[in-house]
Amino acid sequence: MHIGIPLRTVEDWEAGRRRPPEYIPRLISYQLRYEELMKKMEEEADVGKE
Repeated sequence: MHIGIPLRTVEDWEAGRRRPPEYIPRLISYQLRYEELMKKMEEEADVGKE
């Protein structure tokens, strides 16, 4: 997953040195749902080619 957040920033959040902005968990959730939907659509398209 790539959402443009520097690795160092994420490491700081995980270590508790900084807190992410309020919108970040929603952004990550949206990105995960989007990627899941795209994967499902690709799988369905592949099945249709058989």
